[in-house]
Amino acid sequence: MTPELGALFDGRYRLDALEGEGGMGRVYRAFDITLRRRVGLKLLHAGPGREGGDRTAAVLREARAAAALDHPGVVAVFDVGEVDGRAYIVMEYVVGRSLREYVADSATPIIERLGWLRAVADSLSAAHRAGLVHRDIKPENVMVRADGAVKLLDFGIARQIAEVMPAGGDMSLGSVGRATSRAAGTPSYMAPEQVQRRPVDARADQFSWGVLAYELLAGVLPWKGPSEGVPVSVAVVTERQEPLSTKALGLDPVVGAVIDRALEKSPQRRFGSMQALLEALGDPPVREVRAGSTETSPELAPGRASAQATLQATAKDGDHEAGETTRSPAPVVKPRRLVGVGGLVVPALGLVVVSLIAVAGLSDDADPSASSKPSVEGALGAPPPVVAWSPGEPARAAFEEGQRRLLNGALNAASSKFAEAVEFEPEFAAAHLRLAFVTMLDGPYPAPREPFYAASRLRRNLSPQDRGVLDALSTVLGREAPDPGAMLDQLGELARAAPEDLELELLRTLTLLWHADDAAAADLVALTERQPPSASPWLGLAYLHSSGGDKGRALAALDRCVEVAEDAIDCVWLRMHIDATSGRCEAMAEGASRWRSLAPGDHGASTAYIYALIGQGRSDEEIDAAIDAAASMMSITRHAFAVRTIRASQAVLRGDFAGAEDSLRRLQAEVELTSPERVELGELRVLLRQEMGDLPGAAAVARDLLLRKGDLPGSGYAVEDGILEDPTPVLNGVLAAAGEITRDELGRRHDLWSEAWRSQGPADRSPELWLRGAGRVRTPEEAREALVALDAMDGAPQTLDFRLLNVDLGRALLLGGRPREAVVVLREATRSCIAAYDPLRFVQGHALLGEALEELGEVDAACSAYGEVRRRWGDAQPRSTTAAEVRARMAALECPRNDDGSPSASR
Repeated sequence: MTPELGALFDGRYRLDALEGEGGMGRVYRAFDITLRRRVGLKLLHAGPGREGGDRTAAVLREARAAAALDHPGVVAVFDVGEVDGRAYIVMEYVVGRSLREYVADSATPIIERLGWLRAVADSLSAAHRAGLVHRDIKPENVMVRADGAVKLLDFGIARQIAEVMPAGGDMSLGSVGRATSRAAGTPSYMAPEQVQRRPVDARADQFSWGVLAYELLAGVLPWKGPSEGVPVSVAVVTERQEPLSTKALGLDPVVGAVIDRALEKSPQRRFGSMQALLEALGDPPVREVRAGSTETSPELAPGRASAQATLQATAKDGDHEAGETTRSPAPVVKPRRLVGVGGLVVPALGLVVVSLIAVAGLSDDADPSASSKPSVEGALGAPPPVVAWSPGEPARAAFEEGQRRLLNGALNAASSKFAEAVEFEPEFAAAHLRLAFVTMLDGPYPAPREPFYAASRLRRNLSPQDRGVLDALSTVLGREAPDPGAMLDQLGELARAAPEDLELELLRTLTLLWHADDAAAADLVALTERQPPSASPWLGLAYLHSSGGDKGRALAALDRCVEVAEDAIDCVWLRMHIDATSGRCEAMAEGASRWRSLAPGDHGASTAYIYALIGQGRSDEEIDAAIDAAASMMSITRHAFAVRTIRASQAVLRGDFAGAEDSLRRLQAEVELTSPERVELGELRVLLRQEMGDLPGAAAVARDLLLRKGDLPGSGYAVEDGILEDPTPVLNGVLAAAGEITRDELGRRHDLWSEAWRSQGPADRSPELWLRGAGRVRTPEEAREALVALDAMDGAPQTLDFRLLNVDLGRALLLGGRPREAVVVLREATRSCIAAYDPLRFVQGHALLGEALEELGEVDAACSAYGEVRRRWGDAQPRSTTAAEVRARMAALECPRNDDGSPSASR
C-alpha cells in the first residue's frame, strides 16, 4: 500500500510531502515526532517474491554501513528500518541550492566554485577511506546551504564491505574488492567503466567529480550530447574532452590539468585516490577570477609550487592499461548553457560500497623545490595502443537475447535487450544498428535516430553484412526525404546474398509490413515454413488479419505464435486485445494476467486486468483489490493517474458526471502529467462536458488542450497510434458546435491536420485519419461527405487502439443513411470489454445502436439498447443529454418498463 501524506510512518515519522521519486523508491519530507526534527525519508519499492526480500535485507545492511560515515560534508543517515517488506532510510534534511543552479551563473567567482569542488573532493576522500563509493556524483547531488556549507547527497544506500572484500584482506588499491552490479548513476557523469558495467572502485567517483568540475568551471559538459547525434554513453567512452583550459579562460593551468587527468578514460591514468587529487589541486588562488574571464592566471598562492611538483610526480602513476583502445580527440564542442533547477533538492537513490579501506596515496618523493611557474607537460600521458574491439560477455549475452526476442514475437523486449547491450558496451555497433532498426519498425514513434547515428559512427566495428543493413537503413533514417522503397531493394539484395540468414529475411519482411506492402503476407507465410521456426512471422500475419477484420485467422496465427515461443509477449498482448474488443472479458483478464507474468513491471498489464474486471461486472471489492495490488508496480504519479482515471470511468458509467469531472480536474491540477496523459485526460473532459450539455465549458477545455497538447501527442509505437491518440478533430468539432469557429474553418483545420500526419512516414494512413476525423461529424451533410471518402478506401478502417472509435464510425454511418452497416459496427463496440477505457463512447454507442435498430424497425432490440442508456445515465448528475433524448424515444416507442419503473429489456 502507498503511505498517505499526513499519516505516521512506522509510528514515528509523519510524512509531510512527497519530494521526489526514483527507480528504486520515493523520497518524502517527514517529521520525526520523537526527536522533533525535520528529516528526509526514502521508501524503497518492494520487489517480487524472494528476490524482493533479499533486496530489502541487502538494503538494510548497506544503509547501516553508510550510517557509519561521519563527515560534515555528507548528508547523515539517522535511521533504517522495514515496514511490510519495504526498506526505508531516514536522513538529514538539507535545504539549499544545488550546484546545478550555479552552472550557468557566470557571476559566481571561480575561487568560490573551486572551494565547492574541494569540499566535494574532501567528502569523497573521507567516504572512500570508510569503504564507500558514491557512483552518482552530479550537480543535483551537491547542495550549498545558505551558510555556505557544502553537502554531498545520496549516501543513503551502501553495500557492506565484507560482501566484496577479497580473500586474504589485502587492502592495496590493486586488489580491492569491486562492485559489478547494475550500472547505477547518471550517464553524462558516469565513468567509462561504470557505463560498461565493468568493475568500479573509487576512481569512478573521481571521474564523475571531474565531469562535475568541468561543467561547473566551463559551463558545459565535456561530451557531445544527443542534440549532436551522439548518445551520451558512447561519448563518455569514446570522446576525449577538450582541455579545460580552452573552455575556462583564466583558470590556473594546474587546476585544469588536474581535472583533465581525473577525466582519463582508463582508471589507471587517473589519480590513485581523491586525497592524491586534493594534494595535486593545492590551495585556492589568492585573487578572484570570474567564470568566463579572459584574465591571465593569478599568481600561485603559498603551497602551489609543491602542488605543481606533486602533479608532475603523480603523472608517473598514469601508465596505460594494456589493451586499452586509442581515443581520438573530440571535435570542438560549442558551449551550451544549462538551465538550473530551482527549489529544494532531496537526496536521490543509489550508492554501492566497495572495500576501499586503504587507498594508495601520492608518491612521497615529489620535488618540493619545483618551479611555481604553471607547467602541465606530461600530465595526461601518451594515448594507449590500438587493439581490435570485441564486446564483453554481459553485452554479448544481452545482444544474443535481443536477437532471440526479435525472432520470437517480442519486438519491444528485443529493443530493451539491444539497449542493454549498448549500456554494457557503448561501442557495440551491431547492437546500436538493431536497436535503430527495431525502433523504426515498432516504436516508440517518432523513432529516435541516436542509435542509427551511433551505428554510423562505429561503422568500423560492423561486419560487412551489417554495414549493408546500415546502408539500407540510411535511406530512411539518414535522409530528409525517407525512401523506404530503396531500403527494401537493398535489404532484398542482402537477403538474396545470404538466404540462410533468418534474422535478415525477417527484418526485410517486417519492413514490408511496416511499409504496408502487399507482398508482406506471402513473405510472412514463407517465413513461417522456415526451420528452425520463429514466432515473429506469425505475429506479423496476426496483425495483417486483425487489421483486415478477420479476427478468427488472427487468433489462429497468435495460437501458433505462442506455440513457437511461450514468451512471445507481443502475441500475448495482441490476443488479449482481440479478446477485449470481441467481448470475451474473461479471456481478456487471462491474457492480462499472462502479460503481467511476462512483464511484471509493465503497468499497462495491471491496468488492462482491472479494466477486464470492470468489463465483467465484478464487485467493487475485487476491483479495489486489483488496484491495490497494482500500486507496488507503479510509480506514485502513474498510480495516481491510473487510479483517478479508473475511478472517473466508473463514475461516468454510473452517471456520476460531477464526481468524474471533479476527479479529472483535480488530477490535472495535482499530478504532473506526461503529454499523452494530458491529451487523454483532456479529451475525456471535453466529451464529458459536452454530454452534460455544457458546450461553452467543453469549448474552453478544448481550446486550452489545442494550445498545450503539442504537435505529436502520445507515445505510440507506430504512426497509426499517434494519429489515433490525437484528438484534434474532436476538439475542433466541439469548437464548431459551440459556434467559436465556422464549419468552413473546421474543414480547413481538418485538412491541415490530415496533411501534417500524411507527411509523417511513407505509408498511406488514410484509414486511421478517416476514423479519427469521424469524431467531428455531427450533421447528415458532413456524414455523407465523410462516407464518400470512406467508400474510396479498401473497407472500413480497423484499429488496435484501446478506444471505441468505431462508435464515431457508427454515428457517421447512421447520419449518412446507412443504419444496417451502423448496427454491425455498433453491436461490436457495445459488447466489448473496454467500456472503462472509453466510457462515454461506450454508453453513447448503445444510444446510437438503438437509433439504428429503430430505423430498421427492430423495436424490441432498440428498446433493449435504449434501456442500457437509461439504466446507466437515467439519473445522471448533472443531466445527460443522451439520456434525455433516449427517454423521449422510449416513450414514443412505448418501451415496456419493470415494476420499479426501470426500462425493461423485453417488449
